[in-house]
Amino acid sequence: RMAMSVAGFTGGEAEDLRRAMGFKRSEKRMQDIEVRLRAGMAANGITGAATSYELAIAGYNVLLLERHLPIQGATRYSYGGIPYWAATTPLERQLYQEGMERHQQLQDELAADTEFRLLDLVMTIPSSTDPHRLAEKYTACVVPPRLVDPATACDLEPLLNRGAIAGALVTSHGHVNPVALVTAYNQGFIRAGGTILQAAV
Repeated sequence: RMAMSVAGFTGGEAEDLRRAMGFKRSEKRMQDIEVRLRAGMAANGITGAATSYELAIAGYNVLLLERHLPIQGATRYSYGGIPYWAATTPLERQLYQEGMERHQQLQDELAADTEFRLLDLVMTIPSSTDPHRLAEKYTACVVPPRLVDPATACDLEPLLNRGAIAGALVTSHGHVNPVALVTAYNQGFIRAGGTILQAAV
């Protein structure tokens, strides 16, 4: 249904997408449908630096309109986190794993530093919450965060108020600099033959 809404897929094309994402999927079939999905999204105005780049390297003639150059708005204030650790279903695990693999290779592919790295994510637990009970809720994650006491949490994040927390959940978290990532995509997009114009959108 989402592919029909955002990419203009017919019912048959949406079914092809569902099958392509199934257990016995073929890489070729997935690549073909991904290009159609991205092209449909772009035709419906759902685009951005990554989609524009992917379409350009697939051989499409693409014009990317940006309201602000240099980059401003949502990209500048976005988080940049890649929460691969939080996957709980087989599909989420697959998507998050593919996302991590993609970000690990992007710096080489785009010939630019996206500042991809793994960071310790420290999720504090309020002092009014049972930390063990909360930690149990994360056991289904592909990389369950480890529970640490307030002292350890404060060692990791020295500005925390030790008296306000019952502990923290800590895990490794993928991260990129959103501005660096979009800049790298735009540079790769131009190298692939794409055009960027500043215009109100």
